[in-house]
Amino acid sequence: SSGVSSYSLYCSKNSDPWTLISQLNPSINNYIYQNLDGLSNYQFLIKASENGSQTSLSNISNLFVYQPPQPAFSYLKSVDVVDENLVEVQFHADNSIAVYGYELLRSDDGGANFDYVDFSSSINNPVIFQDDQVETSIRSYQYKVQVIDSCNRISSKSNTANTILLNAQANMGLSNDVLWNSYLNWDGGVSSYDVYRMVNGVYEAN
Repeated sequence: SSGVSSYSLYCSKNSDPWTLISQLNPSINNYIYQNLDGLSNYQFLIKASENGSQTSLSNISNLFVYQPPQPAFSYLKSVDVVDENLVEVQFHADNSIAVYGYELLRSDDGGANFDYVDFSSSINNPVIFQDDQVETSIRSYQYKVQVIDSCNRISSKSNTANTILLNAQANMGLSNDVLWNSYLNWDGGVSSYDVYRMVNGVYEAN
């Protein structure tokens, strides 16, 4: 037996006081430290302890966490219902920096929770996503895009935009009630809504 009862892992960030991260079983000789902050200096130290009062300190390991350049903007340009089971999302990316790619997220509960939909590493602008796992005649969906940097971390998030769910109800007297939810969130807001109707298979502005 080595006589070691535990290993204590300490960390100091940007010369702050040492903080105990974890006390480890003597059979463990590695540890994954997550959620590091970019452009920060970290120092790590191990202290070995025996059952009595004996301790032994390791050397200090220094680490500088590189932070890739951040996008100047991440803008969800538009969300369009293409068909009953197809939505197209256009994302305006900052192509002046290199990134790993873009993740499309979707919510069907009003934005309370978002689920992963798709990934793109396209260098085209706008980046175009198509989501075919939807029922656009039943509910409105919200979308946003996460930019994944070269370290495979989320570097920025776009604005959130939603599909427009339209419902029409026929009334007596040859009239129809047409209702829809508001479109969100362009930076400049919505200036107007154009309503179209189809007559004999042809759409006409009303």
